[in-house]
Amino acid sequence: MRFRIDELKANESVRWTCVANDGPSWVGTTLSWRLKDAGDSVLVSFEHDGWKEAPPEMISQSWKHFLGSLKAYVETGSGQPW
Repeated sequence: MRFRIDELKANESVRWTCVANDGPSWVGTTLSWRLKDAGDSVLVSFEHDGWKEAPPEMISQSWKHFLGSLKAYVETGSGQPW
């Protein structure tokens, strides 16, 4: 997978565009993370947009797993990336 960084605002947001992937449906999609200070915590929102067709269910399930792993890592120091 290859991505282009479209936006990078420290402590606010990151947006990438997929420019190459073995799965052609990924090319042209964008991944966006937004961070919001919530006092004692930070809220993270994530979007994977720009699909030409509905994204495969596997994509949604994979992001659910990876975001859960990120949450565990931030809270405990241990995640499950795979």
